[in-house]
Amino acid sequence: MESTALSRQRSTWPPSQFVQWFSYVIETLNNASSMPQLSLSLCILFSCVLLQLAQAQTSAPPPAPRFDSVDLDYSSQLPRFGPVQPAAALETFEVLPGFRWEMVASEPLVFDPVALAFDASERLFVVEMSGYSEQPDENRGIIALLEDTDRDGKFDRRTEYATGLSWPTAVWPWRDGVLVAHAPLISWFRDTDGDGKSDVRQDWFTGFGRNNVQGLVNSLCWSPRAEIAGATSSSGGNVDFGESATDRRTVNLRGRDFAIDPVLQLLSKRSGGGQHGLCENDIGERFVTSNSNHLQQIVELESALQCEPAGLPIPSFRRSIAVDGPQAEVFRSSPVEPWRTVRTRLRKKGIVPGPVEGGGRASGYFTGATGTCFLNSQLGYGHSDQATALVCDVGSNLIHRKSMERTGLFWEADRIDHASELVRSRDTWFRPVQLVLGPHSAVFVADMYRETIEHPKSLPPVIKKHLDLTSGRDRGRIYRLVPKSQLGADSPTLNTLSLNQLVDALASSDPWRRRMASQLIVEKVTGTLQRSRSSSNQSTWISSLPEHESLALRTRLESMATTAGGSENEASRVLASHLLLRFGWYAFEVAGKQLGGIAEVSYHSRQRLAYDCLAAAVCSRQISPADIRKNMGLILLPVENEGGQQHAWQALLMSKAMFARALRSFPELDAERLQVCRALIAEMGSRTVDPLICWAIAEAGPSVVRDTVLGDVELDPKVQSLWLEWLLPAWLAGPHADQFSRLVVTQASDVRTRQVWLDAWAQLPPEATQRAIASLSPEMLATCRQRVLKTIGAEEYPDTAVSLVTLLPAVERDRWIASRNLVNFSQSKWSVLIATLRRSQMHNSLVSVLEKFDSLSPTVRRQLATACVSSVQTRSRLVEYFVAHRDQASRLPIDLANQLIDSLIGVERESAIELFRESTRQRQSLVDDYTQFAEEQSVTPERLEKGRQVFSQLCAACHRLGAIGNDVGPPLRQLGAKSYGQLITAILDPSREVDPRYESFQVLLIDGTVYSGLLTDETDSHLTLRLAGGSRVIVDRNEIEQVKSSGQSLMPSGFEQQIDRDQMLSLLSFLQQSQ
Repeated sequence: MESTALSRQRSTWPPSQFVQWFSYVIETLNNASSMPQLSLSLCILFSCVLLQLAQAQTSAPPPAPRFDSVDLDYSSQLPRFGPVQPAAALETFEVLPGFRWEMVASEPLVFDPVALAFDASERLFVVEMSGYSEQPDENRGIIALLEDTDRDGKFDRRTEYATGLSWPTAVWPWRDGVLVAHAPLISWFRDTDGDGKSDVRQDWFTGFGRNNVQGLVNSLCWSPRAEIAGATSSSGGNVDFGESATDRRTVNLRGRDFAIDPVLQLLSKRSGGGQHGLCENDIGERFVTSNSNHLQQIVELESALQCEPAGLPIPSFRRSIAVDGPQAEVFRSSPVEPWRTVRTRLRKKGIVPGPVEGGGRASGYFTGATGTCFLNSQLGYGHSDQATALVCDVGSNLIHRKSMERTGLFWEADRIDHASELVRSRDTWFRPVQLVLGPHSAVFVADMYRETIEHPKSLPPVIKKHLDLTSGRDRGRIYRLVPKSQLGADSPTLNTLSLNQLVDALASSDPWRRRMASQLIVEKVTGTLQRSRSSSNQSTWISSLPEHESLALRTRLESMATTAGGSENEASRVLASHLLLRFGWYAFEVAGKQLGGIAEVSYHSRQRLAYDCLAAAVCSRQISPADIRKNMGLILLPVENEGGQQHAWQALLMSKAMFARALRSFPELDAERLQVCRALIAEMGSRTVDPLICWAIAEAGPSVVRDTVLGDVELDPKVQSLWLEWLLPAWLAGPHADQFSRLVVTQASDVRTRQVWLDAWAQLPPEATQRAIASLSPEMLATCRQRVLKTIGAEEYPDTAVSLVTLLPAVERDRWIASRNLVNFSQSKWSVLIATLRRSQMHNSLVSVLEKFDSLSPTVRRQLATACVSSVQTRSRLVEYFVAHRDQASRLPIDLANQLIDSLIGVERESAIELFRESTRQRQSLVDDYTQFAEEQSVTPERLEKGRQVFSQLCAACHRLGAIGNDVGPPLRQLGAKSYGQLITAILDPSREVDPRYESFQVLLIDGTVYSGLLTDETDSHLTLRLAGGSRVIVDRNEIEQVKSSGQSLMPSGFEQQIDRDQMLSLLSFLQQSQ
């Protein structure tokens, strides 16, 4: 193709560059896992021709440099691909059968599109971000208005609606204008004279962060909850708004998304934390993407927390839902850009900073997940009985497809297309940055069409100086994707419909049409409004219609909200219910019909909708305490789990618990609230549910749960442990903390105790333990200590009983530790002892254990060293030990050695550096040695079974493979493509390649304690860390001195000390055969 860089530059290339290009093509072929045979043959032939040309020009080309360096000139290794002209663009695509893929706009009609939104006239507003990625001050951003004047399905008119914007990223129509996100602002640009150009601008909100060009506010869209939803992204923000100084508000959006009430121009928090591409399904469930975590779901809690703040730490409400893992495999058809290959090579060698992803591969996995779109099963984009999610990957030039299945509170997303993608292009300039569901159920894709879209900070200067990051800002395309089975309907545009017709449109089979109809109803009904009721940021609206018209509208919405039927009516029920709620019309008569309807296919979804709306109505005072009391019979209807619908049952249980929590707004309803909580606990029974459900019930009725857990009711030990795990921290922070501490001490030290109380004991913070011991009478304390001496170390009691050693006086405790040895004390008991001493900050006792370092297992040695490194009181003692026992220094894992060195200063630091330097040098040699050994062995069934056993014993605490293990570290899927060398490097030298999502953070407390783990959640008051092994630590922000990334993987090094070579080979074989 004449548009390629090669054809443009062929006459000017030096011979060495021909050779370099040939080397690049060969490397590309080696990386291509699914290139069609014809393309493969052509590439080989093409490469041979280039080699002939190079040889014709010189008989002795200069050899490639032996060593990479930041001082080398890599220009000859970085040939560039040219653009494909719009007329030829469709030829570069592979689209799966059954779909139509059409270009509906291209340059010069559109440039650099990053976001799309249709208005009620089906005109398309396009956000053009030509200032990406390093020109924020040039104000090149434009909101373009595209129209299809001849109705042929392609846009043919462009109007520059708003210009002069810095980094605009989102747009949504509202009344006679559009809301535009251009951090730090969200502004309303109006067109009051109808000429297609904005003539009035109002800045509604300011304070969105802009410190990351790929982490800006994005994805404005109309929500089924009758509000405009948006994603804050990683730049966060302290957002200010309000008409006057007295009405001014500030909302901190760090780690949260937001919702806009466009009628009252208010902004409020919503649960969030993703990076790009927020979308909501028909019932308002939220889905987001991040670059290397391609599909996540968020359970919305924040609107309820504004009504009543949380008293307990919140479990994770944003989770990765892809079965094949966050950074799943993708199957691109485009060649790998040369700069990616060079950057990966330099990163692997440590010459430039940055994560080495994909096992050292330059491509083949998600690196730039952006837009996502949730499509119900009726639309024909996937399996006929399952919803579908589409996800863009701009780095791999493709659109990926997932089937969606609900598995509880959260959905599960599984790849549909084997070794292929829904849409993929051979053109490396194809950059699908966002997709939206538009009119007639078609998906529209914004193609930014850039030569390079990578974040500028991820490009090393030695590479970046040879790239043009502005190349392509004069280009752009928009595509439409639609199933061939879908017949286009020529229905009237929504802007021409009456109010009654718009209500009819709420039941349309076209998701875009019914949701836009919901917005237009709001626009038509709300004129000049005043706030009628408010609680926090939640408000209701007053209709500007005549009273009889308002009554007619309300009647129609109530009828639609209580309509029976299956999933085909679910969307309209949700839209109608939330419109009633926002107008203050959601009465208990509607909720009663939703709660008490016939038990049919939609029964669970209607009940869930009722509890969700009732919770919001209680918070905004739309429903009175008298309404609640009068209808307790309906409220207490059991949440049934018929027909194995576990997923629907759990979702409904959560909604009912959040409604009970909302009742805390009415103190006069305490008796009724506790009645609902008792019913929830009875319905839950001994079944295990999502921790979010436990949290919601515990928040709704802590006293009920406390009485249930601590009373005479016989609960399943697993369920009782789950309750204690979530409730104990709140109890210990409350007014009766000492009472609960004493209870735990006496229960745990009882020789008849159950495991659940030992687990609770492990949660007691040191100060609570000390308070409890101090408050015991001398007689009771003596009794407890006698019980402890009988219990700890005895074989008939669980290993966790060793944790009771903290009840002993210091001298007696250290004497007891000194008497332990490998004969009378198992390694698992040592592990419990070390964890207990660390948690209780008994530093001298830890030093006593350190004297037994050489006799402990590798796992326990690591645990002991970690405990000593984490405390300022024991670091120097650890160095002293290794100085006195130099032969043991090599047994300290390299990541811990580095952490220890970083924490020391002066002479101690120099001593540690000299002590552990040799261990660092030996790491690569160890990897090479194991790789050579593994490649010389064969795989047998016996070896695979042994590998499965090793994985279950040593890896499953943090990793999941199929049904085995836990989701602390990355899911271990799609390992079959990795070589032994890649697997061994990941296992023995885990910090060489650190996925940013699994990078360990170090949290330094004021008292000198250090925790290292994954930062899984943060609120205004707490941080939650997941430690190696799966345990969880919740840290009060007031106790934190510093939080910093360690740059290390949470996975420990030194794994080779725990298993022999044969076990390592068995593990590697098992991992490779796990596909």
